[in-house]
Amino acid sequence: MAIKEEDFSETFEISSPAYAMYQALKDLCLNNADYFQHDDTENGQRLHSGFLALIDHVNNVAPLVDDVRKASSKFDLDTETPGNGYRSFVSVVDMCVVHGVKLSRQVCENRDSFLFRKSHYARSGGL
Repeated sequence: MAIKEEDFSETFEISSPAYAMYQALKDLCLNNADYFQHDDTENGQRLHSGFLALIDHVNNVAPLVDDVRKASSKFDLDTETPGNGYRSFVSVVDMCVVHGVKLSRQVCENRDSFLFRKSHYARSGGL
C-alpha cells in the first residue's frame, strides 16, 4: 500500500491542532505497521493489516471532518451560542482519534516487551 503524505497534508492547514493529532495517529500506525510487516504469525499479520487499514480510514475521514469543522459555525444558534450537532460530531471523531493515538502509542511502546500479547490487541477490537 502506498501512502502519500501530500494527499493528507493538503486537507488540513499545516498549523491546525487537528492536523497534528491526525498526523500523529498516522505516524504511529505506520511505525507499528512497519514493525509487524515481517511478523508471520496470524496475530502479527492482523495487527499489520489493522494498522494499514486505520491509516486508510484516517486518510478518508480527515478531509470530511475538516469540511464539517469549517462549516459548523454556519449552523450555530447565534454568535453567543457556538453549539450544534456538527460540532458534536467533530468532537466525537476527534476523541476517537485521540483514543487511536493512545492505543497505537501503547502498542509501539510495549511491543518488544516479554509480556506483550499480540492476541490481546488483535482480538480486543483495538484494531
